[in-house]
Amino acid sequence: MQPFVNSNIKGIQIIPQGGAVTFPLDSEFPQEYYLEGITYNGTDTFTIVTPGLYSLTCVLSLDTGERDNTFYIELNGYAVAGTANMGTDGQIVLTRVGFVDAGTNVRIVNGSFHDITIANASVNPSSTGHLSLFRFADLGVGEIT
Repeated sequence: MQPFVNSNIKGIQIIPQGGAVTFPLDSEFPQEYYLEGITYNGTDTFTIVTPGLYSLTCVLSLDTGERDNTFYIELNGYAVAGTANMGTDGQIVLTRVGFVDAGTNVRIVNGSFHDITIANASVNPSSTGHLSLFRFADLGVGEIT
């Protein structure tokens, strides 16, 4: 089995400027959270154990009251992929495919100059956000022989 994380985010979260999205623990939502071969610090950081080509997609539902909402994928403290929503609500999607070394820490970070609220729809408590992170190949780009 390839390493992966698949997690829904529930409820309301206020992510401070420069802060990271918090993900649940397996014990909180056992039917909506799966983790295999990737470690998790229990709040906001996933650590890659096995190097390889990884795909990451994160969808967040915004309810900010502010414009210019930016999130980015952070690898070992460096922003590598970001996206923005110019409105005050709606969804924002982050995606990245690339080679990731063992020991790399992965977080989803608020890159805006203000706090951002993410929230679920009243009819779906699991709609605050979703993260999918998985390894799909051994070799990195340019390493194929």
